Amino acid sequence: MTNILKKVSTVTLTIAATALLAACSNTCGTHHRMDAQKKHHRDYGTHQPVMVYEAEAVEVVEMQPMTEPAGMKAQMNTRNGTGGTSPMGYVKFKQDDGCVKMMVDLTDLRPGKDYKMKIYQCGDCGDFNCCASKCMDLNLPTISVDEPGRFTKTYKIHNLDCSDLKNAKVVLTRDGGYQASWGQVQPITK
Repeated sequence: MTNILKKVSTVTLTIAATALLAACSNTCGTHHRMDAQKKHHRDYGTHQPVMVYEAEAVEVVEMQPMTEPAGMKAQMNTRNGTGGTSPMGYVKFKQDDGCVKMMVDLTDLRPGKDYKMKIYQCGDCGDFNCCASKCMDLNLPTISVDEPGRFTKTYKIHNLDCSDLKNAKVVLTRDGGYQASWGQVQPITK
């Protein structure tokens, strides 16, 4: 609150100084010599009074993000050629009538390979060290592409609630268990 009052005081002083200078320049004009300025004031009078407005203290309310989730989203990552990771798309989840809609939008899938999707429930640890060792018992689709490019498709998953997916780990495996892609499910706020 003290910082806000200091900022308001600074703004008030800046406005007052600007108004004073503007009043002088409007009535006095530009002068290069003090004698000419004194003569001008003698002929035309002194400066006009300037209205100075005081700023009123305002309470600042901190904005909070809306907590109602618009769904859940997992940013999917894969290993890149330099030993790091690269984003390869996302998997979004949205609660629907009696099911969860799963919208898959991925790139860099290998043609002719079958990708199995698995979801593991995790705690609030921030990484995947606190995830369950067994995946959730869900009937998830197998994804495959015939040619390189972008894969987008929406699926319906029955017997699942979006709230069950908070902090979950989504994994795409291929070739008998190789983790080709992974991501952590986070709420999307409106």
